[in-house]
Amino acid sequence: MTVYVGLGGNMGDSAALFAQALRDLEEAGLWRVQAVSRLWRSPAWGFEGPEFRNAVAVVETDQQPQALLRAMLDFEARAGRQRGPSMGSRPIDLDLLAWEGLSVDEPGLTLPHPGTPTRRFVLEPFAELAPQLELAVLGRVDRLLELERQRDPNCWPIEQSWWTA
Repeated sequence: MTVYVGLGGNMGDSAALFAQALRDLEEAGLWRVQAVSRLWRSPAWGFEGPEFRNAVAVVETDQQPQALLRAMLDFEARAGRQRGPSMGSRPIDLDLLAWEGLSVDEPGLTLPHPGTPTRRFVLEPFAELAPQLELAVLGRVDRLLELERQRDPNCWPIEQSWWTA
């Protein structure tokens, strides 16, 4: 199955950590990376903190959604992510954004990710890879991005290569 994964972080070398996450989960046999977006930067969202780096990856997997999510959360913890009651700075954040052909609404996992339509830092890299992807209930990625660009001007591409297969 084709899965879209959001990568974010604002502590340390985000690009290196994103690449490590993609490679580690691939080497563990959990997915095969098909494509990655450019790196984007944006201000901290919902709290005061350093700027974030964000990207989106397209992966192929034969895993079930909950199993893949657990593996992603395990990687976050190994990378130093500490989850708390509120959002804050973090070395890495891995999110399942969409699972092609699947909608999920269960404890701990909703697909497509319900925050996507109001997060330009997710939509910009997502639109690089799948602009016409229709997200169940939410809408098409490129149309969501058009609306969010009008609301939020604070997201910029970083012209650097960060991923090598």
